Amino acid sequence: MMKPKIGIRALALFASLATLRAYAAEPMLHYEPAVTQLSGTVQLERHYGPPNYGASPLSDAVLNVPVLVLDAPVTVQGNPPDPRGGLALDGTTYPDVARMQLTFAIPGINVRSLAGRHVTVEGKLFDKVSAQNFTDVVMDVQGLAPSIRAAP
Repeated sequence: MMKPKIGIRALALFASLATLRAYAAEPMLHYEPAVTQLSGTVQLERHYGPPNYGASPLSDAVLNVPVLVLDAPVTVQGNPPDPRGGLALDGTTYPDVARMQLTFAIPGINVRSLAGRHVTVEGKLFDKVSAQNFTDVVMDVQGLAPSIRAAP
């Protein structure tokens, strides 16, 4: 009867190590003020906007929201709690982030022209904070470069 217990324990240990290795393989990113560079394909997603963000579809605006579909998933590490007892801003950790909404701090960007294009963006990440944020993690883009390769 001892052998099955050892086998089960060994299997559980192996599964735990495999899970840790999978998370370790993903890049670990941090929220602002850190500046992050990511690559992926821009998609425009339709979402309900103001005034009620889908609660009143007949009167709500329909928005075309730019979303970056990442080349590879990442983990975004939440900030630690404030040691003085305040709330932690951007405190949630998100593993396996495969897509994120883009907001642009660059004047004159034609978001529609980016649809379907593979790009590299640079900016600061923040946690979803309002009804205007449609993904858990959002990037405030400060730099943009079209990639050399075509979108898949």
